[in-house]
Amino acid sequence: MMEKNNKSDMKKICLCNPSRKGFFGDTVRVVELFGRIPRLLNNSYFYVFTYGEYKFSDLENIKFINLDTLFFGRRIRFVSKLLSNLFAFIFALFIRLDLVYEIQTTTPGIGLLLSKIKKIPLVYEVNTLLEYEKEKTFFNNIAIKIARIIEKWTVRCAKKITVVTTSMKKKFHEEYKILNDKIEIVPNGANIEMFYPMDKEACRNQLGLDVNSYIVCFVGGLGTGHGAKNLIECSPLVLNKVNNVKFLIVGDGPKKKEMEEKAKLFGVENAFIFAGIVPREKVPLYINSSDVCIALYALDDRLKKIGASSVKIHDYMGCSKPVIASDKINGLDVIQKSNSGILVDINNPLNISKNVIKLLKDEKMRKEMGINGRKLVEEKYNWESIAKQVSGIVEESLKNDER
Repeated sequence: MMEKNNKSDMKKICLCNPSRKGFFGDTVRVVELFGRIPRLLNNSYFYVFTYGEYKFSDLENIKFINLDTLFFGRRIRFVSKLLSNLFAFIFALFIRLDLVYEIQTTTPGIGLLLSKIKKIPLVYEVNTLLEYEKEKTFFNNIAIKIARIIEKWTVRCAKKITVVTTSMKKKFHEEYKILNDKIEIVPNGANIEMFYPMDKEACRNQLGLDVNSYIVCFVGGLGTGHGAKNLIECSPLVLNKVNNVKFLIVGDGPKKKEMEEKAKLFGVENAFIFAGIVPREKVPLYINSSDVCIALYALDDRLKKIGASSVKIHDYMGCSKPVIASDKINGLDVIQKSNSGILVDINNPLNISKNVIKLLKDEKMRKEMGINGRKLVEEKYNWESIAKQVSGIVEESLKNDER
């Protein structure tokens, strides 16, 4: 990496469109990458726009600018986002910049404008397809159509585009006619300093969990696409074959109430523990308390087209836990290839329960898969390695700047 220089000689880099509050997968990515990149590029100075007082680095070469402009209340988030973007744009106009790094959102355009006005390189990070972000309202659908038009201009003007999966690279290449050499695959990863193997019994004692039970764990949002509700349907089959099993659900979302009601309907409510949202620093305790971890993504049109690079799966692997995940999704086949878990048909409760039972009854297999998963994230899917990859992309874009 570059050598450290005086502040006046530092390359000035602006991070636009940061992710939302809370520890969602996209937010974790921003925190992990931009908590590390300023250290790796220590001759650069970073301006990072954030929401609220949310900071993730105390390095000297990074400045956080608050964008919490919810003047119209949280119900009109789109207006608030536009106001936040306007504030960021005006602020960035009055500082010297050498590169702008824009993260894809439903209100894009800041990076493109700054790049054009200041004649500086742009790196554009893509994590999904905007067409799947629209809600069932006329206003939001129009907003997404405008966002896609702006994104088309953005990807054509960007020095580099980063995507999280091979399928997404192919999709952007075909849809926007972008050269493959311009698109870099930068997957998600695990913080292996936070998510690492711990003593299972000690973790359970700390959380007040039964040390003698088998625990099947899910961490994440309880929404339509995350498939946690499928655990309810397969749980009676598991409980019929294996004694003393608990299903630990860590997270919250619109499907939580439905899951609780269905558990009562199936007569398995005593087997489920709904822990709710917990601080991210405590999530490793819950994962390490488990015997098997679950990531049942629904195979919708979006995942068919772009695949998945799952933060939660890498966190599971970091803690050396075997993973049961959805099959037929590009990117998740790495679980099978590395023998760090089992892929199942999310719509087949019998198939899910059969493989949960298989792992619960085979401690040797669980241990072997856990070791394989930890090895994989240590070698490839960890945030330090991924931050080095992004730092290299930023450096290359700065060096190739032909101003």
